[in-house]
Parts: sequence; C-alpha cells; structure tokens
Amino acid sequence: MSGNPLAAAPAATRASGNAGRDRDAAQLPAGGSRDPALARRQRRKILEDELATEEKGLLDAKSKLTEQESVRHGDEKNYSASSIA
Repeated sequence: MSGNPLAAAPAATRASGNAGRDRDAAQLPAGGSRDPALARRQRRKILEDELATEEKGLLDAKSKLTEQESVRHGDEKNYSASSIA
C-alpha cells in the first residue's frame, strides 16, 4: 500500500463530482466554518490564548529566577577582576 490516502479509496469516491467540495472542506478550520473571516478570527483567538499562556509561563519563570538569585547562603565567593589576579 502506498503512502497516498487516495490510493486506498474506491475509484467511485475519487471520481465523484465532490472533489472541489472535499478540497474546500480540507482547508476549513477544525470548527468547520465556511466563513473565512470567522475562521481567521477563531485562529487568531487560539493564537492569542496560546501567547497569553506562554507569556504567563515566562513571567512565572522570571519571577522564580529572580527569587533564586536573591537567595544568598553566605558561602558564595564573589569573583572580581582584582581578586583573580
């Protein structure tokens, strides 16, 4: 069997007059909207939600890093140019 999914379909299905409709359906978003403007708004909303989630994660990571950097145990050594030479 080849990697082509159409090769497995019966010939009657492939030769039907629904090829244009099938092609259009494949380009629709998961919600199945036929309105391109609505589809763009939906995609934009999804991307904005994902961006907000990632930005929140970044802020959390930055605050944890800042918190860790501010902790001193007293046994750290400060290396300056004058103390190395």
